[in-house]
Amino acid sequence: MKTRYFFDMDGTLTEWREINLKFNKSEEVENINNIQKRLYDILKSPGYYKTLKPQQEVLDLANKLIDEGKEVFILSCFIPNSPCLEEKKEWLHKYMPKLSVDNQIFIPDGYGDEKHEYIPFVYKAINDIEDIVNKGEVLYFNECDLISYKSILHNFEKIDTNDILIDDHTPNCVAWEKYENSTAIKLFNNINGKKGNWKGNTLFFDDKNLYDDLINIAEDLDKEDIELEK
Repeated sequence: MKTRYFFDMDGTLTEWREINLKFNKSEEVENINNIQKRLYDILKSPGYYKTLKPQQEVLDLANKLIDEGKEVFILSCFIPNSPCLEEKKEWLHKYMPKLSVDNQIFIPDGYGDEKHEYIPFVYKAINDIEDIVNKGEVLYFNECDLISYKSILHNFEKIDTNDILIDDHTPNCVAWEKYENSTAIKLFNNINGKKGNWKGNTLFFDDKNLYDDLINIAEDLDKEDIELEK
């Protein structure tokens, strides 16, 4: 089964920049809405995302996978109505120039969507479909596409993949593993992981053996698939 690698950006490929908010005495610090607004004002400011430093070991890992011909995707949120999206694309162009723009998936923040809803599923046409596809051709659909093409999906055969998410945020990892053939790996970056809630696969951002550790996890998944097929 083919393995695909999905990398988060903030806190995974890039540093997690800590933000210290300063409040006047007259401001109510306990007001969550006020805190969130101040935080978003900083995150939406021009230059914030494109100046984030890469976490070099993780960046080298992603680029090495691309160089080896493995299927690598970016799966990252952005704040609408801000420079965030374009700056993230600019960052990827600078640090991951070999990554296809087709493999850059961005999710609008604030809608409660799960990352898995945006990944492309692989389908092979088993019949010719006039004006759409030829038999044997491979197409990619996400969740929304599957709804739109529901009436013709009987002409396609789904190709299973092992989908690995590398992310620093536990809720993203937990949500990812609800889906079939989907494995999350939490990346520890010296800021997160203090609560100890995540019990699954882990990687450390400054580990010099990141590549070997990730490949070992992927190979273990392949062995599990082989055992299930017996």
